Amino acid sequence: MEPRLHSLEKRDALPSGSVLVVDDESAVCHVMRLALGRAGYGVVTAESPEAAIVAVREHDCPVAFIDLNLPGMNGIELCRVLKSERPRTVAYLLTGYAPEGAVAECLAAGASDLLIKPVDLKVLAALVDDAFAAASTAGMKAAAGSPLCLRGDPCRANPADSPVQTRIPKRSSVP
Repeated sequence: MEPRLHSLEKRDALPSGSVLVVDDESAVCHVMRLALGRAGYGVVTAESPEAAIVAVREHDCPVAFIDLNLPGMNGIELCRVLKSERPRTVAYLLTGYAPEGAVAECLAAGASDLLIKPVDLKVLAALVDDAFAAASTAGMKAAAGSPLCLRGDPCRANPADSPVQTRIPKRSSVP
């Protein structure tokens, strides 16, 4: 299935690039496309890992939301591929259920966070705003010759300093 670029109403100062949404459930792609479109972002949707790879090669997608449980290649593997193609892409993995150790594995693959579905659509828009702002700052730093220290880059001394907080509730240790 080919990725789809959705033209949406544009506001005055749009960021450069689109948001990539990868989910094998077309309803999820549709809802996220509408929500992010209302926030003024262009959105590319892909319902398979293969279509997502084509999308990042054909479109500037500085931000990606990737379902963890995709057929064939899982979201963690796809995140690794996307980050190898576009290292500065800010990737968020989404899941309805996070198995033990999933957060660490997602972060190791280069994701900025693992979000539990359903995700508040206002939270998604805020994450996109933050990611585009970071991408803009990174572009300015690169033009000035400054080192880039985004999450996942080796120059970040302490990943805990990242403003991104994992949204998986902590389990209590009550027996």
